[in-house]
Amino acid sequence: MTDSTMFPAIKAAIKANEISGGDPYSLSFAGKANSGASFGIFQNDTAANSQALAALKSILQQAGLPAGQVTRIIQLVSKPCPTNPLKPEDTEAANDALSSADGMKAVDALDEKRLKLICGYLNDAVDSAKDPIEGKAQLGICMWCNMTGPPSTMLTWLGGSAVDEPGGKVDPPGNPVSFDDLTRLLKKTTYFTNNPRNWQHFADSAEEGAKLLPHGPAMLRTDQPPALTGTEAEFSRALLAIMQRLTSAQSAGAPSAFPHGIGTIDISATIEPAKISLSFKITDAAGKLGSPLVSRLIDTTGDQILKYCVSLDEADDGVMTDCNAFVKKVASNFGVTIDSTADADKIVDSFGGAPFTKTTTDPKVAMGWAKDGMVVAGMKKSELDGHYGNYTHGHVAIVHNAEDQVHKGFPMASWGTIGGRGRSNTTIRQSFKAKACDDKAVHFAFAPTS
Repeated sequence: MTDSTMFPAIKAAIKANEISGGDPYSLSFAGKANSGASFGIFQNDTAANSQALAALKSILQQAGLPAGQVTRIIQLVSKPCPTNPLKPEDTEAANDALSSADGMKAVDALDEKRLKLICGYLNDAVDSAKDPIEGKAQLGICMWCNMTGPPSTMLTWLGGSAVDEPGGKVDPPGNPVSFDDLTRLLKKTTYFTNNPRNWQHFADSAEEGAKLLPHGPAMLRTDQPPALTGTEAEFSRALLAIMQRLTSAQSAGAPSAFPHGIGTIDISATIEPAKISLSFKITDAAGKLGSPLVSRLIDTTGDQILKYCVSLDEADDGVMTDCNAFVKKVASNFGVTIDSTADADKIVDSFGGAPFTKTTTDPKVAMGWAKDGMVVAGMKKSELDGHYGNYTHGHVAIVHNAEDQVHKGFPMASWGTIGGRGRSNTTIRQSFKAKACDDKAVHFAFAPTS
């Protein structure tokens, strides 16, 4: 069974291979004769995958689109369409539905089903392999299976036998099975012999996913004789915690001390009663020393707020269904007092005074502020309704000191959603309409935390 710590790396590799920096919550068209509309990290195809088509129909219906419009869209994308067959207004309506809170939840659920299927194929590969398969090679196998389906010839090859591909004979892999071994096999398949220019993108995508491969923490044992007590025992436990912190896989949304993954770890430690010495050096997978985060063992306020928001999401806290309650709970946890009776409009109105000390409409400035305190983003009902859709209330969210990697200059954010479910550590362009963000119509306010 695939270790769940592999999931972030698998999804990152497949996302890079399928859509690069594209938006999984919008329709795309692959330009292939037999493909339909696709969406999600795994590019679920509405012409080839009945579950994808059913999910899209449900998303459109839940978004309140007229029945005739839903029928028109579904009929057009249920068959091969190498180019977009939808009218501009239908494309916009479909993408708005996919990027809504309920739409994103449904897309994520469909991606999770696909992830389980791909991991099943990976399990077959691992079980068939005569020798261990390195992590990056496992990512390549997942990407290939997402493109072509269950492995067949690959299983024979992993079992230690030479195989014949359209590009020629491929000798068995080495021990362990490396990505270079997988390269020898895949480059001789029909797809890559016909599309050799696509290989570099495939390899780059595997490298992108490899940055998130799990790395085991350094193990420092404190239970071996001679037993340690007092200061020495406390020091050894603290040292273990530090090393686990530095070498553990990146937590959701948190910045990584080793952006390329860990390469080598050199540790020299002596812990004896009344005598302690320690030295260690860690380099990342690119051969560079760890980033300045290595020396910053205490989270910034922004890091702590991000982790707290993610924890509310993971615990399915009730505030995920109420933007006002979400902001107030985060504020309370960090010593910021917001009127318990205030709705989104009143919270935005309060941006000009306590507990807030400065405001801006520049998302990049707000993102910088979020490192040192709590930043709330907000728009009132009167600013939203009629300008960016139909709204019955305003909206507020928590801004993070982390940049949207697709839309530079815009921060990640966390929020609750009335009538739906919010998200954590997601681009602010999905909390507020993207056009409102582009128009700099969103207000941001900074509040110091205690």
